[in-house]
Amino acid sequence: MKSPLFSTDKGVRVLLLAASALVLALSFGRVVWHPNEYFFGNAGDAIRAYYIILYYVKYNVGLRFTGMNYPYGEHINFPDMQPLLAYPLSWLQHHGVPVEGHVIGILNCFTLLLLWLTPLMLFAIARRLRLPRLYAAAVALCIAFMAPQLERLDSHGSMGYTVLVPMLWYLLLRMQAAPRRWLWPVLYGVVSLLGGLLHTYFLLVGALFLLAYALVWALQERQRQPVWPTVMRWAVTALLPLLLFRGWLWLTDPLTDRPANPYGFFVYTASPFTVFLPTVSPLREAIRAVLHTPEPTWEGFAYVGLVATIVALLLLLRTGRLLGKGRWRQVLRPIAPVAFRTSLWAAILLLLLSMALPFRLPGGEWLLERLGPLKQFRSLGRFAWVFYYVFSLYTAYFGYQLYRYLAQHRAAGVGRTLLGVMLLFWGLEAGIQISTKGQQIQQMRGVSDFVSETGSYRDKLLSVGRKAEEFQAILPLPYFNIGTDKLSFANSANAQYESEKASLNTQLPLLASHMARASVGHTLRLVQLVSTNFVDKPLVRALPSRKPVLLVTSHDALQYNEQQLVNRARKLYEDAYAVLYELPLDSLAATVHARQLRLFAQRRPTLLPGPTGTLRTTRKPVIRASFADRTATRAFLSPGAFTSPDGFAQLYRGPLTRSAADTGRYEVSVWINARTGYGLGNLQVKQYNAKGEQIDHQVTDTSHSTEIVGDWVRATVHLQVRDPQAEVEVLYENRDLVADDLLIRPLDTDVYFYRATAPTRQVVLNNYPLGPEAASGSRP
Repeated sequence: MKSPLFSTDKGVRVLLLAASALVLALSFGRVVWHPNEYFFGNAGDAIRAYYIILYYVKYNVGLRFTGMNYPYGEHINFPDMQPLLAYPLSWLQHHGVPVEGHVIGILNCFTLLLLWLTPLMLFAIARRLRLPRLYAAAVALCIAFMAPQLERLDSHGSMGYTVLVPMLWYLLLRMQAAPRRWLWPVLYGVVSLLGGLLHTYFLLVGALFLLAYALVWALQERQRQPVWPTVMRWAVTALLPLLLFRGWLWLTDPLTDRPANPYGFFVYTASPFTVFLPTVSPLREAIRAVLHTPEPTWEGFAYVGLVATIVALLLLLRTGRLLGKGRWRQVLRPIAPVAFRTSLWAAILLLLLSMALPFRLPGGEWLLERLGPLKQFRSLGRFAWVFYYVFSLYTAYFGYQLYRYLAQHRAAGVGRTLLGVMLLFWGLEAGIQISTKGQQIQQMRGVSDFVSETGSYRDKLLSVGRKAEEFQAILPLPYFNIGTDKLSFANSANAQYESEKASLNTQLPLLASHMARASVGHTLRLVQLVSTNFVDKPLVRALPSRKPVLLVTSHDALQYNEQQLVNRARKLYEDAYAVLYELPLDSLAATVHARQLRLFAQRRPTLLPGPTGTLRTTRKPVIRASFADRTATRAFLSPGAFTSPDGFAQLYRGPLTRSAADTGRYEVSVWINARTGYGLGNLQVKQYNAKGEQIDHQVTDTSHSTEIVGDWVRATVHLQVRDPQAEVEVLYENRDLVADDLLIRPLDTDVYFYRATAPTRQVVLNNYPLGPEAASGSRP
């Protein structure tokens, strides 16, 4: 007699929840019982996400987050804040419910809760596809604990909510089954919108999945029934949450200079290797060693498993055979329940999108330019998650149909054996995936160190007779600033960890940023703070307080410009983790302009004339291009600038030096406007010998430059002369380029020239504007 536990869906659901809980308990161990003691990730994006929510809950209310991007702050949607969780937690904290000490535990429990419910949701879908109960439960467990989003738990934690995509799919199937009922479209829209308040990508996944489904269903069923009324309802269901979300941002976010074309659209993609080959070590390395496949892009991980990969190969062979016989209708309408085959083709469309298709095809970039705000979703590989869930369940359906076929042909034992082997391999891979991730997370204790009030940064300051309230903000060194896709600095995980820990403890905000789509203007002013003392720092004068800045410096190596700041600061405290310095605002703002202008006045009588109005300290060759003969709406030192719409632009090609003795080092510098539509690209310098053969190639990524004047960023390359008779080619690779004031000079030669600015001329030294010429300076 069958057990009543297995004879009903309700009984199997209870069994499934128990099995899911057991898997989580075995995989995550103490994390399940003590979620407030473990990070899911303790560096990079992961620790940033914890810090941001902790700081917001502890100190902020409403729609502004003030812990980073000081003094501007940021809208809560952009720092990976998870407003759906952070906003109510902050409300509770500031209305008498002390939740701040449990925030990490709440976040971790929420993640584990949704992971626990994921098999249940997949089981519900499998049953609607008429798979047997126990078989559906087994495959639901395998699919849930192999989910590609598990890879995000130790990095982008808010993307690790595995239940959301299956939930959207389930609601879509319910909409399909009852097209005239409004309950399911309303629930679909609500889940999509709430998912967007956890991470914006869930919002677009919901919209695109439903739109793709509607398109495929209309094409497959248009000759059988009226489709357009249903398609229109589905289209409204898909687009309305997007419009509501966009309207919320339009009403609450005043910034207009967020990057319009973020980096990565053709980089953060999926590929056949990330979908059909293992992505978990050591299997990934073993497969790569045998097949010599390229290193997969992490953003594109959506591995469907060995069993599904074999099924995909079989389907590919069958598809080729059917197309060879001209039976393309069987390919477009495979034998499967209508909702299932429609889901499969919709998922394939999203898989193609995750591989940047059709945008990689000829004319695709023209289409991309017309997508507007959709270009903000630049990590296309994430859309492969839909294919993972749909194709995994299709694999289960395929296996069951194969079993039925064999059973009808008196080979049921063979069919059961195949199903058993399939589930065995599937279960093994799922076990490796979930246990590997669980073991990683169990090594990430340290929450108490990060949030503790004992031995905290307040205590460290008190030990030297200082208080946190005596400072207005924290400047971390080595410096980090990530988010605009214009400038990018991530030089030290230690500095990030310690400065965020100090900020959380002291309530001092960070003069740094680690947030998506940050304002270009804000970022330019913040990064300018760590430029060399040849650059003015107007943000210092605009800060709301004259209190000093607290430098939190890890024991990592500092760049030259960062060491300059430390040299001007006063050391307060040092331990094994960080060094604290007090940096007065006058010291932060200090420049060498006045001293260099006095030196110019002294040097002026002995300076040697050079080309294009330059004055130099030696007779060595100097090359300057002001681009004054070119028309441009933006210019740096004088009217005119070099502009180029895309690709490589040649800024200069010609001889560098004709002296047989000159094999010295030269500096090539040029100013790049940061207010263009794309990133900052890179500066490249090549040397060619007399035969025209390339003998040297230097490249510098301008996004790592801290030298900023106004909206212009200084790109610099240092080169060693390889051949005194060589030609030099200066190239710039970028789209929508605006470049100005190219200067090539020997490193041991100071080069001056004038910038004509009424009512007096401005002195420029080595391509840095200094200011008005001193009154005592003579003029040619």
